[in-house]
Amino acid sequence: EFSIEGLSSLAWSCAKLQLNEGPLMGAIATQVIARHACDSNEGTPPAAGLRGERVGPRELTILAWSFGTVAEAPEREALFETLAREAVPQLRSFRPRDLSQLVWTFAKARYAARELFDEVARVAPSNLESFNSQDFANMMWAYATAGVEADQLFRAVAVTVQPSLRDFTPQGLANLAWAFAKTGTPSAQLLLETIAVVFPPRLPDLGARDIAMLVWAFSKYGVHSEAVERAYRAVECELEERQLSSFSHVELANTAWAFATARVFAPALFQRIATEVVHRAAHFEPQTLANVAWSLARSRTPAPAAFAAICAAVECWPPSDFSPQNHASLLWAFAFSGSDAARLLDSLAPAIVLRSAEFKAIDLANMAWALAASLQMRPVLMATLLERLELLKDVPEHAIGGLE
Repeated sequence: EFSIEGLSSLAWSCAKLQLNEGPLMGAIATQVIARHACDSNEGTPPAAGLRGERVGPRELTILAWSFGTVAEAPEREALFETLAREAVPQLRSFRPRDLSQLVWTFAKARYAARELFDEVARVAPSNLESFNSQDFANMMWAYATAGVEADQLFRAVAVTVQPSLRDFTPQGLANLAWAFAKTGTPSAQLLLETIAVVFPPRLPDLGARDIAMLVWAFSKYGVHSEAVERAYRAVECELEERQLSSFSHVELANTAWAFATARVFAPALFQRIATEVVHRAAHFEPQTLANVAWSLARSRTPAPAAFAAICAAVECWPPSDFSPQNHASLLWAFAFSGSDAARLLDSLAPAIVLRSAEFKAIDLANMAWALAASLQMRPVLMATLLERLELLKDVPEHAIGGLE
């Protein structure tokens, strides 16, 4: 007996109140799917008396948000498929806020409906002057998170937002920079340089997540300019006034990786990061362990206690949880920093031998260099690495000598 508007309002209320357990959310999803089938003459005819009813733009957005915030909602996947199909023909009638929130929700729910994202990328550029800063930040974050290419959209947004970057919230700036850097779109250079000018005066208002995302974006994209250098120094000064305990292990590792990749000399900051690692390495995941080890080595930070803590933490994870690049980064970091790699190799060497076909040439070369530099001549491992390198025959020159 509920209208679509009533169903969407009910779903929104349940999501806000976190009442996602039990049959109610499933019943709402079933009704929306059935009415879509009735309206479009799809599938089995719905129950007698059920009318076909189109879901409008606002209701689509509300329903997507409501079910997107509920990880275990019944019928969730089928509902998102229905919502995507309903939305595509109506996208030109969406308000900018609803359009950006719709793709944001789909990305947040890890449901990348390719047709929906592609159509939004075609529709949105004709109306970008009506978007506000939050709409832009949400939309670009969604595309980067979903991994959907949309070069034309990114180019159009880069040009449109350039004059209004000061209107963005700190979180909006961070999301925008992260999205452009993650996708590697060619139009990001000038945008990121402008963000580097805009955000330093607002550093006191930025949270740990925002700071980590911004410096990561500059380093990931490889932006080099005086403005970016000044931005890094401003972040370094700001972090002197903050407790690094407020950074999550991911934020801490990403910040360290950004400074090390950009070759920003900040010894006091890296020593504080090393101290945090000593106390918190047990809570780091494989990716963050590899990143922070690589960063401490690349920055030439003397941190024996941190490397010992990293080694102990690595032993707590199954070797299969480390990617090939993680293995290479860890071995290189221990060798380059002069840390004892014996225990680390005890943990990782068997997995590296088994998975040697998965490694890129540069990772194989760096691991071979690490074995030689640390005087850890493990015959089976070294023979495997050299055999794989011989098969690949495309070792980059700069990989030799532990330069990466």
